[in-house]
Amino acid sequence: MNEADERYSTAEDAIYDAFFLLLKEKSVDRITVSDVVKKAGIVRSTFYNATPCGYAGNDDCGQMSAWYIFSSLGFYPFNAGSAEYVIGTPLFRRAVLHMPSGKDLTINAPRKSDKAIYVKGVKLNGQKITDWKLSHRQLMEGGTLDFTMSEKK
Repeated sequence: MNEADERYSTAEDAIYDAFFLLLKEKSVDRITVSDVVKKAGIVRSTFYNATPCGYAGNDDCGQMSAWYIFSSLGFYPFNAGSAEYVIGTPLFRRAVLHMPSGKDLTINAPRKSDKAIYVKGVKLNGQKITDWKLSHRQLMEGGTLDFTMSEKK
């Protein structure tokens, strides 16, 4: 059993704990997207690993695995009741999603590295995204999602 398994019953508990710790550090109105991205990166690297335990707990029927995949692509559903995704830090420099319609969504983060974890800008099909959100419809339409990464906040 790894340390995460001893402390948390599920990886979801670990994520909630990470965000509550963030709230202890800053008031809600002072939390930035980069703060959330950094905490999500910590959760991704700490609570998901290539061991027999895989990740802390395993009682969520794949919900946390789905979050990990989305987060690794650079966006994830923040509110299960909406069709919106929040921009985060991609894990990969490039990924291609093949949509059911036959269209592809290509995700590019060419400057992504272990140190370049901060998203300075995002463009979808050449248009700047200013509200740090994507709709489900936008993703399904395919195209190109370009991330500009930096080592500095």
